[in-house]
Amino acid sequence: ALISAIAQEYLERKTDKIIVVHNGYVNMITQEIKQDQLLPADSSKLDLNVVSTSDLEIEPDDNDTLLEELVKRYIEYSLYYALIDSLAAEHSARMQAMDAATTNAKEMVNTLTVAYNKARQEAITTELIEIISGMESMK
Repeated sequence: ALISAIAQEYLERKTDKIIVVHNGYVNMITQEIKQDQLLPADSSKLDLNVVSTSDLEIEPDDNDTLLEELVKRYIEYSLYYALIDSLAAEHSARMQAMDAATTNAKEMVNTLTVAYNKARQEAITTELIEIISGMESMK
C-alpha cells in the first residue's frame, strides 16, 4: 500500500524526487549513511547497453499501466535493498559493539585478578610477619 502510494504520488507528478536515506554497510568496521535517489533515475548509473527492443512484444499495450507497474516494482526492490543494507550495517555495528564489550570485560577481569592476588599476597605476608614476630618474642 505504501509503495503504491509513493509510486502514485510520483506518477501524478505530486512529487519531483524519491530519495531514500538509510544506514549503509561498507564493511565489518564501517557503516555510513547513504542517500539514494530512486526517481528520477540517475542515467549515469544505468546500463544502457540494451538488447534491441524491435523484436519484443510488450503486454499490456497500455504503456501507462506498464510504467506504473515498473515504477512500483523499482521502488519496492529499491526499498527492500535499502532495508537489507541497513540491517547488514546494524548487525555489523552490533557485532563490533559486542566485540568491544568482550575485550573490555576481559581487561577488567585481568585487572581485578591482579588486584585480588596482590591483596591476597599482602594478607599472607602480613600473617607470616605476625607469626614470625610471635615466635621471635617467645624465644
